[in-house]
Amino acid sequence: MNIERYIELWDNRPARLLDIRCCRLAEGSEYKEQPVPSNTFLLVRGCGRLWLNEKLHTAEGWYVLHSSKGAFLRAEADSAMELYRIAYLLPEPLMEKGPDRKTATDRSELHCEYGLKPAYPLALLEMMEELIETWQETARLERLRVTSVFYQWLYELFKQMLHQQADFPGADRVNKALRYMLENCNEPLTIEHVAAVADCSTRFLNTLFKKRFSASPGQVLARLRLERAGGLLLQTEATLQEIGEQVGYANAFTFSRFFKKHSGIAPELYRKEAQAGRHAPDNRLRSLLLEEAAAETAAHKVRVQERGRNGQEPLGSRKINTPLGEIIVPFKPQRVVVDWSIGEVLALGLTPLGAPHTLLDSNRLLGQYISTGIEDIGNHNLISHEKVLELEPDLIITWNRAAYASYSRIAPTIVYEADEFRNIRDGIAEMGRILNRSEQAERWIAEYRRRVSRLRGVMLRQRRDRHTFTVMDPNWSEDIQVVGNTATRGGRAAYGLLGLQPARRVWNELFVQRRDSIWISREDVNKYAGDYTLVLKSEQDMLDSRKLNPSTIDHTGRRKWIELPWEHYFLSDPVSALLQAEEMIRLIAEADL
Repeated sequence: MNIERYIELWDNRPARLLDIRCCRLAEGSEYKEQPVPSNTFLLVRGCGRLWLNEKLHTAEGWYVLHSSKGAFLRAEADSAMELYRIAYLLPEPLMEKGPDRKTATDRSELHCEYGLKPAYPLALLEMMEELIETWQETARLERLRVTSVFYQWLYELFKQMLHQQADFPGADRVNKALRYMLENCNEPLTIEHVAAVADCSTRFLNTLFKKRFSASPGQVLARLRLERAGGLLLQTEATLQEIGEQVGYANAFTFSRFFKKHSGIAPELYRKEAQAGRHAPDNRLRSLLLEEAAAETAAHKVRVQERGRNGQEPLGSRKINTPLGEIIVPFKPQRVVVDWSIGEVLALGLTPLGAPHTLLDSNRLLGQYISTGIEDIGNHNLISHEKVLELEPDLIITWNRAAYASYSRIAPTIVYEADEFRNIRDGIAEMGRILNRSEQAERWIAEYRRRVSRLRGVMLRQRRDRHTFTVMDPNWSEDIQVVGNTATRGGRAAYGLLGLQPARRVWNELFVQRRDSIWISREDVNKYAGDYTLVLKSEQDMLDSRKLNPSTIDHTGRRKWIELPWEHYFLSDPVSALLQAEEMIRLIAEADL
């Protein structure tokens, strides 16, 4: 890449920081491939391999990686690895006369992928740690400070990149420039254009060429044109005008002047004397150039991201106490983004503006509660802060205290930890307080109690209390996950709402010991199976049929196998659990037919 040009573009574009944090990979672990939600700098500490858009980057102690939004990243850790991440957005410049080609080119040059081993990693690490610490402070003055530290970090990185420029793969740049000259010497090329193709400045390209050929790029280009013209003069009867056009000159006059200047002889005389045997063209330089240009070069990948913004200001505001202190929120939030507790929001008659697609895909039962389209903000484990920013929410509800600092820079943010509430009523009532929908919360709680009472009545009439039930998830691992009462995957619906009796071993190892779930081998499935085994089956996992199927269970004449659609049972919020319980009753009844 052209580092000097890259720095110049950064100098003219302010960055908006979206998220700063550190994640860790244990030795031998893997970061599965996912699209990067925003432009991101990664400072890697440790040993391992990273693939960015399938291009391999090897980290041996320290490494810096830059990714554009949408690039696919995965990693494997040979030793414990720390990945320090800075996600940022480069707002589009304001243009009075609309976008132009130059602006689009600038964007594409900034949204790029590259990696390097830093010469002085500790300087980058020290400022990165200060960034992470300062990022957690949400006061206005500290927000200004974190931006200042970021640009200091960026300056240090660019300084190291410039110092290492001489050690960058210059051969690749020369080969790329040579190939381009050979393929386009019939065009009116400039050295500035050739340098841009080689991803470097004209000054640096000149240094590389003089080191390789003891000649400048302009001299090499002239020699290429001269030799091509000489070949055409000898091998064809083309006019000087035609030959001039083939080597980048508009007319016969300028071509003739060029040819005589570099060869010492006019082109017509050269043709006559060569035909008479007085001139044997010197092809040594051309042979060398062709050999050098045959080397492989890497293509520079760029991405252009168009962004739009459209929103509205909330009417009125109020103060609300939260686990992280008092904050000001809209009087009645309407543009709400959630990264987990989608069911609690839907229960109160409000469809979130944005939510992770993984939540919606993992509980399709919720579709009946969704009145409008929900914007995708990414994976619930890898939120796109850039997308959240684009949505311009008036309130963000998160489960993750570590994400609070990033979210609160976008909109008022509340940490809602569903597991901290004693029961479903308290959790829904708190969400009603947050959204200023307490009346809707009370109505939903009453409806919830009525429906749960009806479900348990059905279970008693069918005398289900005399049977045992086990919930198992065979997806996503070679082992089998046995689900307890407090876990996701249908556990709350089966044991909490319906009051199903767990198998003896499940009771002893999960309920007595208060464990959410346990993992068992396929060979041990029979030891945990109940009279009814409820098995989650995913349409995405192609291995589950080989790990667990009805033949796995020891049929004694009373054991039943029931398949639950995994895409209905991942979440455990009150709405999801209620809908899951109602579906379970229907499936259990069908199994008894």
